[in-house]
Amino acid sequence: MLQDFSIDPLAIRQVHTVGELTSGRWNWLISSTDVNILNVPVFNFPGWMLIMFYGSICLLIGRWWFKKSGYKTIVGIIYPFVMMFAALLLMISPISNFLLWLGPIFEKGQPIEWVMLAFHLLVPTLLLIFFWRGKNLRPFTTNDLPIFLFPTALHVMDIIFTIAGGFTEILWIVILASVVQTGFLWFYWSRGRRIEL
Repeated sequence: MLQDFSIDPLAIRQVHTVGELTSGRWNWLISSTDVNILNVPVFNFPGWMLIMFYGSICLLIGRWWFKKSGYKTIVGIIYPFVMMFAALLLMISPISNFLLWLGPIFEKGQPIEWVMLAFHLLVPTLLLIFFWRGKNLRPFTTNDLPIFLFPTALHVMDIIFTIAGGFTEILWIVILASVVQTGFLWFYWSRGRRIEL
């Protein structure tokens, strides 16, 4: 989600006209009354938390299926595809509407999305702090470094493109998301390097 706070506000502003054609990275067609963060719907940000949650759960189910099958090759080949399709189905299900804006009680675009954004920011953070901490099975090594450097490199690119494009109205959120995520990554890298088996 933090990566998306950096990417989305920039992406919807990167619109270029070449000849008679106008092209952009992407855009949101939202009502002017819908709650938004710099013209990006609020529900978009926790949506990334949901797709990662669904994907993780479905992959764990797939791994269980693979083990239960006695590690049959065909199951090992198909379960990632089947499980990711299942995760996408969950994403378009009423469960997601409930977890993004408490549908059917509320409708998309209403201020309840701010509450759900706070929920999706706080709950995973608390779970990481209180339940995951110290549960890394092995210390991080230099082989793990790309996992930590790649998101930071994406943030650096977003900062450069934001400044180069003159999109100063979003610079604050791009830098804030970049600093927070890089701080989390550095924290877990430095702590994980000290873990003893």
